[in-house]
Amino acid sequence: MISLRKAMESHGQEAFEATLSSYRAALVSMGESAVRACPLAGEDLQASLLSLHEKLTLNAGPTQMAETSRQLEKHLHDWSERAAAAYEAKAEDTFCFRQRSPASLVSISF
Repeated sequence: MISLRKAMESHGQEAFEATLSSYRAALVSMGESAVRACPLAGEDLQASLLSLHEKLTLNAGPTQMAETSRQLEKHLHDWSERAAAAYEAKAEDTFCFRQRSPASLVSISF
């Protein structure tokens, strides 16, 4: 009975460690992807996610895991707002450039 209990506890610890490792790897991957998708907004998200990554250790309990999840949601939301604003500004700049007359474009010196 005792060996069965130890085996179950060991399996539970191994499952937790594997899950934590995957979660930490996902945080790094999300940060890298954010930088590729929108460099202007992605660097801040990447830094925030790396901070969360560092805080998650094998000693993390349910409270810390829940807090990390809450912070992750907030960081992703904030990043999406900044990325959307950056792309809207870029689209506006492109639209304004296309609205110029051909004659006004000739006067642009490079």
